[in-house]
Amino acid sequence: MGFLQLERFAFGIHAAPKSECGCSGQYVDDMHLYIIRLLLVHTAWKKATVKMRAKVTRQSGFTLVEIMIVVAIIGLLAAIAVPNFVKARTTSQTDACYNNLRQIDGAAQTFGMENNKQPINSYTLSEIKVYLRLGPNGELPACPGGGSYGPGLTFGAPPFCTVHGHLP
Repeated sequence: MGFLQLERFAFGIHAAPKSECGCSGQYVDDMHLYIIRLLLVHTAWKKATVKMRAKVTRQSGFTLVEIMIVVAIIGLLAAIAVPNFVKARTTSQTDACYNNLRQIDGAAQTFGMENNKQPINSYTLSEIKVYLRLGPNGELPACPGGGSYGPGLTFGAPPFCTVHGHLP
């Protein structure tokens, strides 16, 4: 029994009888064969899709240990960086205050020389305002640390800041 006959036998198709017109019914047999093959392909495709629909489990994400390591590294970096940041900010404020005191002293000396002032004479910041570089709104230099520049300033003594550690 050949392949074609086996397929016909499996699906209950027998050889077509010869008709009186002389045709062998080959067209009908070929159509049955085509339909059978379509059915076979369709059932095979259904089985393949069932296999492809099998549940695929994939675990993604980080484990607790990995997250704890990352948090520990970030904490270590923060522990190193924060004190350095605070120290840099304090140093920056002190340097800015020194610069302001230097400008005030230079302005006071210029004002004292132009107006024939003695070293024991005192001055106010508003008197030397013309000689200072003012802020954008015309304000006098201020201590970035929140201090103020000394009451009772004299031409013979350098200016000072009220914040501890901002002395020239």
